[in-house]
Amino acid sequence: MIQPITIKQAGAPDLSGDRTRPNVLVIAGYDQSGGAGVLADVKTLEAHGIYGYAVCTGMTFQNERTITKVQWFTEKEIFEQIDLCCQSARFDWVKIGICRSVTMIGSILRHLREHNPAIKIILDPVIRASSGKDFWEGADREAVLQWNDSLFVKTNCRFVKIPLSSLLYVSAENNYIHLVTSERKYVLRLSLNQFMEKVCWNRLVRIHRSHLVNTDAIQSFAEQEVTVGKEILPVGKQYKEAFWQQFGFR
Repeated sequence: MIQPITIKQAGAPDLSGDRTRPNVLVIAGYDQSGGAGVLADVKTLEAHGIYGYAVCTGMTFQNERTITKVQWFTEKEIFEQIDLCCQSARFDWVKIGICRSVTMIGSILRHLREHNPAIKIILDPVIRASSGKDFWEGADREAVLQWNDSLFVKTNCRFVKIPLSSLLYVSAENNYIHLVTSERKYVLRLSLNQFMEKVCWNRLVRIHRSHLVNTDAIQSFAEQEVTVGKEILPVGKQYKEAFWQQFGFR
């Protein structure tokens, strides 16, 4: 009968007390070719003198040219891996790569904050492989994530960080929303209600069935309109009272 042995008995170094090297947690897929995923990230970290811990979100069946399938780990299995790593070391930095969906990324972010509320995240999810295989399913291909006081908005198959303080207003048009910041506009295939379910920020107030505004960005307002930047946005009747209450009017 084979007897179970501990890692320490197997001769692996005990790094739990090693304060000489920083630790980084990588959460990503396992690419057996070593060109991406946790294998590539840990090798890169090691080359820079950083000790990398790895949590596997899924196993890709692939070589350098093609991917035949992906076998995903469940949320419970991913959380168990994170918890075990956090028992061994403290992490101030985490890099997140391929995940099954934007919903899974949100769950992972919340779980990480339970271990360290101030944890810093490098979000680099792969949405489509270079071979053309899509990793995310329909509804998750257009997405927005909130992390503390920032949004990560998907554009050109990558997530771009937008500080919430730079957001001027959000407007809906048919099946799309326009996120207008001080620097540029982002267009997402999302309803305004879906956006509000994903984003919670007390400075972002609904003034119309088609508009949200950042109250810090308002330059002037009257009973029926609000000026934000170069835009004049209407105030809907059913939203007027709640909007005026933001400024202490009753």
